[in-house]
Amino acid sequence: MCQIWDTNVETPLRLASIAEAVGVPVVILSHGDNLHIARHSTYGLDLGIDRSALASAFHEQSAKAATVIPNLALHPDLSQWSSALVARDLRFMVGLPLYDADNRFTGSISVVASQKHVAGKGIPIALLKMLGNQFVADRT
Repeated sequence: MCQIWDTNVETPLRLASIAEAVGVPVVILSHGDNLHIARHSTYGLDLGIDRSALASAFHEQSAKAATVIPNLALHPDLSQWSSALVARDLRFMVGLPLYDADNRFTGSISVVASQKHVAGKGIPIALLKMLGNQFVADRT
C-alpha cells in the first residue's frame, strides 16, 4: 500500500472546517481508489505522532463499517497511539467508511474527541459522512 501525505495547502484548512463543523479536535481521513488507499490526511495531531501509521490503523478499523471506540487506551489495535491522544484527554473515536455516488469504496474518515466534546450532543454522523465524501470527491 502506497502512503503519500496530502501536502496540498487546502487540505489542513478543509479538515479544519470538518473538525469545526462536527465539533471535534482531530480528523483522520484516508482515501484512494477502491483497491488501494493512497493518501492520508490528518488535522489536529501532534507532529511527534507517526501520523501515517496511525492513519493506516484507524483506516483498518473504520473501512468496513461504522466504528465507535469509547476508550482508545483500551483498544488492542490502537493502544500504541493512545498515549499521545489520551494525554490530551482524547479517548473517543468514531470512524466511517466512505463511498462515492456509484457506491464504490473511496476511503474512511475518523474523528477523535474527548468525552466533553461529545457529551450531550454526540457526533453528527450524517454530517461527518457528507463532509468526508465531499473532501474525497474534491480530490478526484
